[in-house]
Amino acid sequence: MKSIVGYLQSRQLRKRLEGKPVVVVQHVEDAEISFAVHTWLEYHNRARDSYTGEPDTVSWLRNNLKPGDVLWDVGSNVGAYTILAAKLVPRALVVAFEPYIPTYAHLWDNIVLNNLTTQITPVCMALSDHTSLEILGISDPRAGSSEHLVGGKHFENIQRVCAIRGDDACSLLGVPPADPDQNGRRRLRITCSQRDDLASPPAVFAFIDT
Repeated sequence: MKSIVGYLQSRQLRKRLEGKPVVVVQHVEDAEISFAVHTWLEYHNRARDSYTGEPDTVSWLRNNLKPGDVLWDVGSNVGAYTILAAKLVPRALVVAFEPYIPTYAHLWDNIVLNNLTTQITPVCMALSDHTSLEILGISDPRAGSSEHLVGGKHFENIQRVCAIRGDDACSLLGVPPADPDQNGRRRLRITCSQRDDLASPPAVFAFIDT
């Protein structure tokens, strides 16, 4: 009897541990985007509400991103706009910076799920004004959370992270530079405040003079 109970318990535990995430499909413009959803936070904040909550971002991508462009999505999270950009413009290249490891793992899940492994380059680093090992203050330990802070030593949860300057990402790692606008300024989509000096509201496009 004990062996049967143990077998059933092990099978139930294995089913829970190896269960596949729920796949949520969104349609934006002509693009179909699939999310591998592991938590309620990912469903509610990312898969369900990302595009309706940021219509200006959808409009910017649709009107400005062109084939052959390179877009840096800084604070990509699980990839809602990284994937949208790649889907809307199949010949554009998207570099997705996401420093928080649990979220980065789910970003990769979504890249694979949408068959975009050759178009999206994920980078598990924090874009910063200097290149060094840093502390990332974690506002919420769940994957898909946001508002983490490089240098946030006062946070209850922290993660060691590699912070990197944009020019070092290009010269040392071979990351393609973000394309400039008509005024010669680099276009970066900053989706979370990774440093106090990079603090921005969600989904703004920062223009960096080069």
